[in-house]
Amino acid sequence: MVSIGRWTPVTVVMVGALALSGCADQKSNMTAQGAGVGAVGGALIGGLLGGRQGALLGAAIGGVAGAGTGYALGSQQEQFASAEQELQVRTERARTVASTQRTEADTARTAAARYEASLAPLRQQVAAGRQLNNQQRATLSQAQAERDQIKAKLEAGQKASDEIREQATGLKSKGQNTAALEAEGRDLAASNARLQGALDRMNTALGRIEA
Repeated sequence: MVSIGRWTPVTVVMVGALALSGCADQKSNMTAQGAGVGAVGGALIGGLLGGRQGALLGAAIGGVAGAGTGYALGSQQEQFASAEQELQVRTERARTVASTQRTEADTARTAAARYEASLAPLRQQVAAGRQLNNQQRATLSQAQAERDQIKAKLEAGQKASDEIREQATGLKSKGQNTAALEAEGRDLAASNARLQGALDRMNTALGRIEA
């Protein structure tokens, strides 16, 4: 078995590509396809900025953002035998997206707190008018990549949240009880709000250096 410690950015991209290939056979599962695309793209970006660890982080975060986009795409392309079946599928998918986004919001908040601390010496360096050294520039690049990926996750989650609201409205017009679907939508919206908070913290920490 190959340990995680031996993975390279190229390995991560290859794994992501294989996952995407498997997802492509499941034409109805656009959420999974989106996650595969996001994982590959995230691994590429993360690998360029942060080596092996950056690739792993980028793959994980990119997968979440891609899943949100895949949710939206799937909702536009699917057809259902009945309104009852549609409600069941929509609710299960919303539950999966909401659960994943909740976990990622926790991860983003932890990352924001970590970078607030690690960027403190950089802020002092910039305030004193001194140039950043190579290690500090690498930390800055990683923080910027993390910030951009949190933003991508938030945007994907907001799109999925909009889709859920539209779906609930449409299903209500068909006489369906959408309480469970709407509950998942509220859960997703709460996680999006927490992601927004993490993004705001990252922007504040970086703004003092990027300005």
